[in-house]
Amino acid sequence: MEKIKIYSDFMMVHELKEMIEHELPKSEKDVTLEIQKHKDKRGISTDVLVALIAFAGTSLSILITAILQAYLKRKDGERAEIYIKTKDGQEIRFPVNTSKKDMEKYISIIKALETDSIMIFEDV
Repeated sequence: MEKIKIYSDFMMVHELKEMIEHELPKSEKDVTLEIQKHKDKRGISTDVLVALIAFAGTSLSILITAILQAYLKRKDGERAEIYIKTKDGQEIRFPVNTSKKDMEKYISIIKALETDSIMIFEDV
């Protein structure tokens, strides 16, 4: 199972988990969200939302789609930006309100990479 950390610059981890779970298809069993303890660079322990993904390609696509849908439903959510960081340090950024055609292009690129974390920034 692949682990992907999910961060938001404006939402508590419990709220973020609930919001994404609400958008995941009810039949989706290959994506699980958990809140785990994580020590930052200063050694301070914090809660982090972690997605456990069974199949990197399809499940990652479902997770990203759920995050996008959740943010688009928020007031001013269309101003948010998704930031994907891979395990080898590559970065991909795109606005939440990206067209479906462009989103499919981003997701196909992301599927080919080993995703380490997903960050959502509202004030871009």
